[in-house]
Parts: sequence; C-alpha cells; structure tokens
Amino acid sequence: MSNKFTFSVKHLKTFFVLFTFLGLSLCYTQAQTQDEGVVINGIKWATRNLAAHGKFVEKPEDHGALFQWGRKGDGHEQRTSSNYSGVVSGSQNFDENGQIINTHIAYGKFITHNGLSPYDWRSPQNDNFWNSGNETIPVKTANDPCPNGWRMPTKTEFTTLGNGEWTNTPANGLRFGSGTEILFLPAAGFHRGSNGSLDYVGSNGHYWSSTPNNKTAYRLLFWSNHVSIDGGPDRANGLSIRCVCDATVVITEIETEKILLYPNPTTGELRIECGELRIENVDIFDVFGRKLLSHFQNTTIDISHLPVGVYFVKLYTESGEVIKKVLKE
Repeated sequence: MSNKFTFSVKHLKTFFVLFTFLGLSLCYTQAQTQDEGVVINGIKWATRNLAAHGKFVEKPEDHGALFQWGRKGDGHEQRTSSNYSGVVSGSQNFDENGQIINTHIAYGKFITHNGLSPYDWRSPQNDNFWNSGNETIPVKTANDPCPNGWRMPTKTEFTTLGNGEWTNTPANGLRFGSGTEILFLPAAGFHRGSNGSLDYVGSNGHYWSSTPNNKTAYRLLFWSNHVSIDGGPDRANGLSIRCVCDATVVITEIETEKILLYPNPTTGELRIECGELRIENVDIFDVFGRKLLSHFQNTTIDISHLPVGVYFVKLYTESGEVIKKVLKE
C-alpha cells in the first residue's frame, strides 16, 4: 500500500514544486515589484537591484538599497537611514521570525556592531534567515526582502554567472550574458557595519547571497579587474541584493494525486506513478543537497545500495518539476 504525501502550506519547507511553462516562470508581480527578468545559464535574475521595502529600483544602473544579512526591508536598508549603535539581543526584542520588533529603538535603523564579535547586527546569530532549505533546494523565508515571486540567490547561483565583464555603460559595474540576455550589476558600494559609512560607491560591487559561512556569509564581490565569491564579510555590513526568480508554489491535493512514490518507506525498490504525465528525468538527492542518482524516463528505481535515511526525489515531467521526500529503511 502506498504512502502518499500531500503538499500544503504547512509542509512548504519540505515539499514544493518548481513550475516552468513554455519557458515562462511564475514571477508575476505588480508596480515596482514587477520585473521581466533575464535568464543566464538557466537561472532567471531580476534586471534591477532591490530598493527599500521590497521594491526594485527604477533602472538597472540605479544602485538601490543596502541590506544587513538576514534582515528584511524595514527601512534600515536605505542609504540615508540613521544608525543604531550596538548589537540587539534578548528574545523579547525579536518577533516570531527573529526580526527586530517595531517598538524597539533599533527598528528601521542601520545597526553598527562597534567591534563586538561576531560582528553581526543581532545576537545570537541565525544561519537560516534567508534560506530554510539548502544550496540545491533553496526555500524562501518570511525574512527574505525580495518581492513575491523572487528570492535571495544562493552562493551556488552566483557561481553560475561566471566572471562577467567590467563595463562603464550604463554605469560602472559588471555585465553578464550576451545578445538579448544581458544582466548588469552596478558597482553600488557597501554600508560598513563597524561605523555606518558608505564605501566604494561606484567602484566596487558587493552582493549578498543567502548562504552563511560560519560567522559571516558569502557575497559576490567585484571591481574593475576582480570578480570572486567571497565568504568573509561581516553580517552587519549592508550589501546590495539582486533577486532570482522563485518559482516555488504549493500544488493542490488533486495535482498531488497524479504523482505517487511507493512503497514509502522503502527498503530498496521505489516505484513512480504519474498518471498521464510523462516522466522525463528523475534525480535523487540526500539531505545535504548532493545528487546521488539520475534516471531517464524510468518509473522504477533501485535505491537498495543507499544508506538508511531521508532522500529527496526530484521528478521532471512535461508539466513541471516536483520534489518529494522518501524514507529508505
């Protein structure tokens, strides 16, 4: 007898679907949160930096806001925001998502750490503020400052961009892609977490990823003759944000019924039923996001050689991509 899994909002952190229809992603937004996006190496990026309060800037060359790592848009990201001296701590000063409550004096202000290790804007630190999934399967959080339909990029997604090319048109910055698929990242500088100064505006680019690195976090760093994925910036620094398309949606129970994996749990053989849907490929990942197996147009998979544990099965069908969890006993 099969053990069926139903997708719901409650289980969004574990189960979700990535849909792509005829090359069109589910990034439908309005007003200043709308962006057509550009696809570079299979990933759709917003064409403009993030401004304050979850909106995009008007033009690709506009520098935009500077966010402290893990904070949502509350006003602190504005370049003209006032500073608050000292790290915020104490559970009574944070809401259910770990953000500063709106009655605290530091709310909406840029927080300077004043040399206090680990050089964050809050204590204790939290590594999951911008991604509750992992590098392979990122999951947008309530703290993600990107508009609906968009999310923070991971370190891995920044890596897919390559080195790009420095340009002075339409402003100083880095250009990726070719032809009609061009992505431009302006050299917007950064907001220094130690004293609140604005540095390297127009000469350097500093873009946050959602990926933590011990007490710091990874960023895309560049200037005229340098491009790197750097894991050293303190989380109290204010950096630019360039969102990627988030095609995460919740599917209905009726749609879920079309795709069955059984037996689940399994000791070896895993069978897949998709009704009238055609399976194009199946990948199996461990809980760390590492791909272990790949099968093409195969509805029976042998995982008897895998260790006991939890695995994620990603199914590529003609109507989109689905990820489900399987227990190997």
